[in-house]
Amino acid sequence: MGMVLTEDGTVKCGHGGSASLSGTGKLSVGGVPVLRTADIGSWSITGCGQTNTDKSQVPCATLLSVVGGESSKLFVEGSPVLLENLSALSAEGKPLNDVSAAGAGQNKLSST
Repeated sequence: MGMVLTEDGTVKCGHGGSASLSGTGKLSVGGVPVLRTADIGSWSITGCGQTNTDKSQVPCATLLSVVGGESSKLFVEGSPVLLENLSALSAEGKPLNDVSAAGAGQNKLSST
């Protein structure tokens, strides 16, 4: 069981970049939208430290896919909500890099 991720949560790439979180579903916690798998396409990552162009590295900029941390029981508008143990891959980062949640942004709603 884990806390449900909201727009007030924190998601970072492995190089210190932060994702700007936005949710479009109808569920909120304390007035703050809950985040769903369907929302990740709208997030951008800024501040990624992967900038060694001599090694053909490209900074993380957006998310490609979720690889873990989706609820198996709580769905909003047909999409699983994301949990505080979110694990994802960045789209542009070369090589592909892990992106993960560093905080749910709330402590009232949990799910499995």
